[in-house]
Amino acid sequence: MTPNQAAEIARTMTGSVLSDEEIMIGVRKVNTIVKEECCRQVDKLLQKHNLPFEKGYFLAKEDFNKIAQRYKMDAAVMFWIYMEWLGQNK
Repeated sequence: MTPNQAAEIARTMTGSVLSDEEIMIGVRKVNTIVKEECCRQVDKLLQKHNLPFEKGYFLAKEDFNKIAQRYKMDAAVMFWIYMEWLGQNK
């Protein structure tokens, strides 16, 4: 998958209005510790709903957005970061 395709998926899933470049810049700006913290919170949220991401995300979207706001990032940036984290940790 190309970075532009990943950005498009993140934008579609979250309803973000950021451009591909803005999403990629946002992803690069988030430090490793913050990435780990927010991804663990998202994962815990989805486990609470006891659903895999592709099903649980739509039920937990409001909480997902709250986590993104807490870390001062766009939801598409957090979506991208979480997808990367899932690939490395699941």
